[in-house]
Amino acid sequence: MNPISIKLVDITDQIYEEWQSLIMNFHDMPVAGHKGVKATYNALRKHYTWKGMKEQIWAYIKHCQKCQHSKVLNQKTSGSLIPLPTPSGPWLDITMDFTEMPESLRYNYILVVIDQFSKEVMFVPCTKEETALLTAELFRDHIWCQHGLPSFVVSD
Repeated sequence: MNPISIKLVDITDQIYEEWQSLIMNFHDMPVAGHKGVKATYNALRKHYTWKGMKEQIWAYIKHCQKCQHSKVLNQKTSGSLIPLPTPSGPWLDITMDFTEMPESLRYNYILVVIDQFSKEVMFVPCTKEETALLTAELFRDHIWCQHGLPSFVVSD
């Protein structure tokens, strides 16, 4: 009994649609099982070869709707979002953040403080080089002295 030999066919000269058809047959058919780039490439290269084969397989699988829909995410799922409590009065619950701006009068940042009850906003000019101590002083001089100490502060 003679072993069956498989012939490798170079189809570099074939047209793009023929390559796509081969990739589709080796990737989309039920017996193929929508395998990934490596498995599809290894199965195809046993029988066919052409220049840029791996890149075309990668592009095809990247745009395969079934693969993208069932792809396993390799990122951690984000935690559940918990809504902030409803503020009970003005300047008890605030949010604050720094925002960059074009330099003006030596200032290039703004400390933005928002009252969550009234939606009143205070803009405090500052610089990018503000330290934690200087930020606390800005807060004391511009927010606390006018509105008192808040109960709840949200900031990143």
